[in-house]
Amino acid sequence: MGTLHAYLAGLGVLACGVGASGRAAADDAETVWACWYDRSTSVLCRLLTAPASPIETAVESPLPLVVPASSRPGAVLPPLAHVISEAPARLGGRTVRIPLLNHAHNMDAVEQLAEAVMCGARSDCRVLFERG
Repeated sequence: MGTLHAYLAGLGVLACGVGASGRAAADDAETVWACWYDRSTSVLCRLLTAPASPIETAVESPLPLVVPASSRPGAVLPPLAHVISEAPARLGGRTVRIPLLNHAHNMDAVEQLAEAVMCGARSDCRVLFERG
């Protein structure tokens, strides 16, 4: 039943985010993510809006979204981190899972984690976090 509740909460975030994301889509200047805690050990995020970037308008790369760091000498972050920050529109229709080490009790910290992972220091990005 917890999975159903998390799924319904996620749908609620997406439904509420559509109206909020209309402004961002209209001026094509902001990346907006809808994130929610799945009542287990993950935060789930879905892209609501994202501006086009040069990476997204180029030919799609065959690079998988997740490659083990050990197979890429000298790389600090997995390719997914670069896609999130540089070409978020490539993740349209996908759910990004942020694993937690345990069940969350401090939702402020979980929200801060979601914003740090999905937006980093970008001022043109925001996270709509559903606490419900």
